[in-house]
Amino acid sequence: MEFICFILGSCSASFIICLAYRINRRKQLGGLSCCDYCGRRLPLIALVPIIGWLLSMGKCRYCKNSISVYYPLIEFLFAICFMNSKDNYHFVIIYCLLLFLSCEDIYDHTSHTFILYPIIFFEFIVNFPSEKVIGLFILTSLLLFFIYYRKALGNGDLPVILLIYSSTGFSIQRIDTNYQLSNNSDIFTSQKT
Repeated sequence: MEFICFILGSCSASFIICLAYRINRRKQLGGLSCCDYCGRRLPLIALVPIIGWLLSMGKCRYCKNSISVYYPLIEFLFAICFMNSKDNYHFVIIYCLLLFLSCEDIYDHTSHTFILYPIIFFEFIVNFPSEKVIGLFILTSLLLFFIYYRKALGNGDLPVILLIYSSTGFSIQRIDTNYQLSNNSDIFTSQKT
């Protein structure tokens, strides 16, 4: 099962990288991939994630220009993330969206962060009567301060940080010190023999 998740993760990463590249370059979304330098279509074996790059030794078959190591590295790391969160589809969707935005940012220093707002809104509705919503408002106000007053962050950072905050489960909670002390005191007590 883990091997299948690894393959699905690497194929998903390859697709997302290609999609981000073609959208930012305003290229046709269909068809096979081609070399960035000579424009010739890549053979089918070169399109296999990770393995295709290794078999071609990181170079185009026709013009011998190098293909970035970025592609197999991202495919491998995304496959590992995909394997680790195979039971939690919520995180898989978030990983896919963040990978897409990261690739867009790498290519053109722009990103379509508006695609994150529906997920942030969903997280807000699901967690409404909790401390996480208060933390979300505090974090939003701090981020807006840093974006508009201090000019320390870009507009795209706001939805990314809010999504990471709202999906990871961090919340502002009161720590019950009595519970922690009573549980930790068992460590220091020795058993009499």
